[in-house]
Amino acid sequence: MQITTSDAAIAVDAQGSADLAARLGDAGFRAAVISPRGVGGSSGLRAGLDLHDYARDVAHVIEALGGPAHLVGHAFGNRVVRCLARDRPELVRSLVLLGAGGLVPPACDAPAIWRQVITGERTDPARIAAIQEGFFAAASDPTPWLDWALEALGSHAEAAGTPLAAWWDGGSAPMLVVQGREDRMAPPENALDLRTRFGDRVQLAEVPGAGHALLPEQPQLVAALIVHYLAAQGRVEPAERATSEPSPRYALGYSAPMVRYLAGRSAASRARFFLDRLDRGMRVIDCGCGPGTMTLDLAASVAPGPVIGIDIEASQVARAGELAAQRGIGNVRFQVASVHALPFADGSFDAAFLHTLLMHLADPLSALREAYRVLAPGGFIGVVDGDWGCDVHAPPVPVLEATRPLTEQLLQRRGMQTRLGRRHRALLREAGFVDVVGSASVEAYGSPDANREFAEFNAGMAEAAGAAANPGVDRELTARVAAAWRSWGEHPDGLFVRLRCEGLGRRPGG
Repeated sequence: MQITTSDAAIAVDAQGSADLAARLGDAGFRAAVISPRGVGGSSGLRAGLDLHDYARDVAHVIEALGGPAHLVGHAFGNRVVRCLARDRPELVRSLVLLGAGGLVPPACDAPAIWRQVITGERTDPARIAAIQEGFFAAASDPTPWLDWALEALGSHAEAAGTPLAAWWDGGSAPMLVVQGREDRMAPPENALDLRTRFGDRVQLAEVPGAGHALLPEQPQLVAALIVHYLAAQGRVEPAERATSEPSPRYALGYSAPMVRYLAGRSAASRARFFLDRLDRGMRVIDCGCGPGTMTLDLAASVAPGPVIGIDIEASQVARAGELAAQRGIGNVRFQVASVHALPFADGSFDAAFLHTLLMHLADPLSALREAYRVLAPGGFIGVVDGDWGCDVHAPPVPVLEATRPLTEQLLQRRGMQTRLGRRHRALLREAGFVDVVGSASVEAYGSPDANREFAEFNAGMAEAAGAAANPGVDRELTARVAAAWRSWGEHPDGLFVRLRCEGLGRRPGG
């Protein structure tokens, strides 16, 4: 079909014959491929066009198709969609940018490469080498890009001279930047600038084994990343994202793999810094106790002192009570309660323990203040939370590296703060605690059995997310993630390390 404007006819494939558009269609999106002027049947190419002109063409298409729309722009197209998001924000739901250059100069001799592309014979080895150097990763096949719409390149180059301020920020639209790790024409520093400048509005997914071309190099992975992102964008309302109300849900859920993982934890291996401070007879509260395995360790350390484990999830409280009965531990009890409203009098406890709880709360400070309230003067608190910003994952697995930012984004939308651990000391002090000390331990997997078990846990979590049809979760992508974890679990050199941040604080007095 064609959309006619005052000075052009824009060709649109409403069915989406391109591989990416077909994949978007399979995922339930109405996909349209828009050819810019001078390409694929679109007319109206002339001198003097700028990005605003190309953006207006896209706006006409969106209006004709009943927009607003999510926009995917590659190379020159990423500049066009960003310009449109600035000029006509009401037409744009989100942006996906592929090969997002324009700020940081190319890390190659771009003029020489373009000369070869434009003037060289189609299959001239020198031309193919230039295409490889400028647009493809070292191990990629450059031949899918032997054919170019050369007549449009001059106009595109002229339009690319549109001032940066007119398009770089993409208005206020949320953005996914898919960055080829070996992109020399639009180096990764461009993507990093977007992430640094615009913060949480920008999600960055780096694709190993890809250059500027991206789609012909890693078609399945790039498509899966885009579908995953757009599914989340399409189903999360702005008001839901902005809420500051504490969420009662555990972001990771209680799938069978997660329940097994939680049940395998012990205070000796995960909370030695806290365990060593406990004395017989102390009164202890464990907030967010889960299935109770660590709570029972605390009870053994302070017996006959009373220990109470609370959790907002009734199924976990029931499991904990059953485990205590099986082990015959009598100085512990469990009950359903919220850490934001503990059903205990002021000063009821000598010690409070919060293990990987704060990172799952929209308002961790509220929880810490409530823990402060129920502690006796001189009582102390111990907190533990992971920090995903320091992970070691070797050897690198392309699918896992590329999907990690989107996984964090999805969990953050469910209320999980994946990098909260580094804020422990500040939060504890703000809640009123003194003598605040920070420390750290690591969760490490580096042996065949441990790696297989950890890989199977992560694979099971991915499969559970896909099977549950969670908003923003693409089933094919979760299947690829699960397979990647299992492959890593069998690798003889596999190593995974995650930082666990720890914090201790004391209530004044006593």
